[in-house]
Amino acid sequence: MSISQFDSELERSVLDSMVPRLEADGYRVVIHPKRDTLPTFLQEYQPDMVAYKDKKNLAFEIKARVSAAEQKERRLRERFAGHPDWELRFIYAPPLIPMQIFRSSQSKPCPSTLIVLKPL
Repeated sequence: MSISQFDSELERSVLDSMVPRLEADGYRVVIHPKRDTLPTFLQEYQPDMVAYKDKKNLAFEIKARVSAAEQKERRLRERFAGHPDWELRFIYAPPLIPMQIFRSSQSKPCPSTLIVLKPL
């Protein structure tokens, strides 16, 4: 699995986990909205997810790596500054990677291998 596939699966998992809570709070949620459905100020940017509710709309950007998102976050926050009915939320979700701990000196995993997940 490539890094981009892994990041996409992680993003989708994070988004899917957020939807029930947002819907319970009365939001209408759209994952990966089409640009032509977004307000004009957002059409050059496609959020990972939007949530609509009366006069409070949310746009979500999911990032696995903080360093890669810092400049983008600043630019996007400027874009949202003149729109009080919209809020931008960055979600940092570091990927989990398998780290193998072997119970024997074998170079290959054995049935008693313990897989531990840890953040990068």
